[in-house]
Amino acid sequence: MTRSSTKGTLFNQLGGISTVETVVAEFYDRLLVDDQLSHLFVNVDLDVLQKHFTSFFVTFFLNGPASYSGKTLRMAHKGLQITSEEYNIALKHLRRVLFKYKVSIEIVAKLEANLLAVKPHIVNK
Repeated sequence: MTRSSTKGTLFNQLGGISTVETVVAEFYDRLLVDDQLSHLFVNVDLDVLQKHFTSFFVTFFLNGPASYSGKTLRMAHKGLQITSEEYNIALKHLRRVLFKYKVSIEIVAKLEANLLAVKPHIVNK
């Protein structure tokens, strides 16, 4: 799916692609060192994963100029046995990263609402 008009979008409010890439990289850095989540990334190509996540995040959550053509969330997370607790931990990491980069509470709230809406597509245990 491709989004073309990005004026006034969360993508622009967040600061564009460089900010998104920085946030995503730090988000994954935090997930990898979290003892409760790191097992989910064993034998995973992190470069590919981060590119897919960035594209998906920009396209669907930020209404940015990206084009995502990867798997659905449900298919991408199938078999990982992600629990609700693990999802919530990851969400806390993302929130902390966003606040670190001085993202407004309004934008964080919108992103969290979007991420909570897709939680049933990711949590499968």
